Amino acid sequence: MINWFKWLVLSVLALLFLTVLGLYISLRMSLPALDGNSATYHVNAPTELSRDELGQAVIKANDIFDAAYALGFAHAQDRFFQMDLQRRAASAVCHNGWATLP
Repeated sequence: MINWFKWLVLSVLALLFLTVLGLYISLRMSLPALDGNSATYHVNAPTELSRDELGQAVIKANDIFDAAYALGFAHAQDRFFQMDLQRRAASAVCHNGWATLP
């Protein structure tokens, strides 16, 4: 009887761990990639987009159009996580505590 109870507890804990791990990986994949380089034909001169310690975008560009493009890129990165979280909450993929956050 004790052996059966141990297997039941271990199975429930393993299932709970896999559920939490799946939720973590799913939410982690929707975070923006803040490191690395990318190239585009929309920017004429080298432009730098970095984040300060508070996560605010810091843009260094030679042209106002390059700076505007980098600002739009940073805005899209920030907005993606918010939109993905709202989509999950609306479809009830998030669990009880997540769906009720303001």
